[in-house]
Amino acid sequence: MSERSGTLGTVLRHEWRLLRADRAVVTVLVLFVALAAYALGTGERRASAHRSALERVAEASRRTVAELRQQAMDAERRLGAPSDRPPEYGPRDPEFVLAATRQRNVVLPPSPHEALAVGRTDLYPDVYSVMTLEIGINPYPQALPSKGAGPIFGRAIENVTSPRRLLVGHFDLLFVMVYGYPLLIIELHCNLLATEREEGTLALVLAQPIRLRTLVAAKIALRGGLIVGLALLCPVIGIAASTGFAAPGDGTRLLLWAATVVLYGAFWLALAAWINASGRGSAHNVMVLAVLWIVLVVVLPSALTLAATELHPVPPRIELVEAARRARNEARVTANEEALRRQFLDRHRDRIHDQTSMHAAMTTIVEPAPVGNPLLDGFFARHPKLAGDRRFTQMSLFYVLLAAQEEAVARRTAAVRDRIADSLVSRRAFLDRWAWLAPASLVQRVLSDAAGTGEARYRRFFELAAVYQAEQRAFFWPRVFHAAALSAADYDRLPTFEYVEEPVGSIVRRSLAALAALAAFAAFGTSGAVVAFRRFCAV
Repeated sequence: MSERSGTLGTVLRHEWRLLRADRAVVTVLVLFVALAAYALGTGERRASAHRSALERVAEASRRTVAELRQQAMDAERRLGAPSDRPPEYGPRDPEFVLAATRQRNVVLPPSPHEALAVGRTDLYPDVYSVMTLEIGINPYPQALPSKGAGPIFGRAIENVTSPRRLLVGHFDLLFVMVYGYPLLIIELHCNLLATEREEGTLALVLAQPIRLRTLVAAKIALRGGLIVGLALLCPVIGIAASTGFAAPGDGTRLLLWAATVVLYGAFWLALAAWINASGRGSAHNVMVLAVLWIVLVVVLPSALTLAATELHPVPPRIELVEAARRARNEARVTANEEALRRQFLDRHRDRIHDQTSMHAAMTTIVEPAPVGNPLLDGFFARHPKLAGDRRFTQMSLFYVLLAAQEEAVARRTAAVRDRIADSLVSRRAFLDRWAWLAPASLVQRVLSDAAGTGEARYRRFFELAAVYQAEQRAFFWPRVFHAAALSAADYDRLPTFEYVEEPVGSIVRRSLAALAALAAFAAFGTSGAVVAFRRFCAV
């Protein structure tokens, strides 16, 4: 054992001297380090700008609520506690507060490790303006919850980046790992034995007390260890230079990233060894490995995406827009708001002389809600607690009609939303089922999840946004519909949105299948290389 270890050490030292003397190897390694550094730098600049923009949005929302709360406290000091009468339009009026907090957007906080992988951050909205009363449905397919769930009414602050720029993608560390990392392995392993065999020195080396497998193992261990070590060092430097290892689960995320990089590298090292075992020249090895890189990294992922798109097409976005528009128009006709407004003005013509008196009448006169309006009757049947004694001010009645119209739009667009949800679920299932055919797709998915920029994080964001919208309605609907004044203490009970990160354990469990597939690929390549080297001829 000691003699074998000594032989292996001798070979490793000899290979290290050869690598240090080879300018091409040094140049390629320096180029890889430079590309990784550039990717980390651009990723950090983009992540920093992204964090600053989202923080400004969140700060604006917090500042608005704080200012309204202070105004409500000042009003209580001047006027006393709120009474049962409809409040004046101001910080104690729920309608006013609702209008003033429309910019209280829900924000998906940036991932601490966004600098490593842009992921889906350039495609999916991370700022969402949730609607509580207004009619409007966001026609963003990814914003739809699963089938059977209610829609999220609101507006996504969408990305206005050039579509061509989005198609090309961003140059980040994920890109370097998926595309550049295998190329580096190919460059350093396309000529493991070819030159020595062609020059006749391989037979002389093997005439010494050294086995072929020991020689090959030493070459692959040194070169592969150098490459994999550099690849593993990159995310550590990126995290340390960006946000540090302060977030919970950082260590686990880094281990997940490292395991993926090691298995992906092992797969390409095994492929390179297998091709070298054919005994052909270095030009042949380079050509075969380059073709394999094109097929496995470029062609197969694109083919899978294209197949998923063709087999499970998602209804066009305009179809949802048109369905929502038709449903909104039908709901407005059914609500018959203009007729209700005219009837109110006719009943109180003696009290209404100008805009000021009309607004006062609409916000202070409490009357029974009309009977026989199908939209109102259906809404009160579904929400009996909100109906109360069915007495409302005219302004509150209009808000009830708005909420009823919103529900009508949700019901009448349910079929389109369900078709979109079914298509998206089927497409994701297809990609999950066949992703093992493309190792690059597996790596991209796992590394995106490890960096916190994967699709699953955005789906979770939209689900939590829907929960927040339900809380907003539960808080504001009764107060707006019945013109209940807000106290300063009510501001402390305003629903707040807080994104709760997915447990890191769930991310790891979701990634186990991909890691197992990568390990199987690496094992298959290794076994193929071992069998091929048994038939290898040194001359």
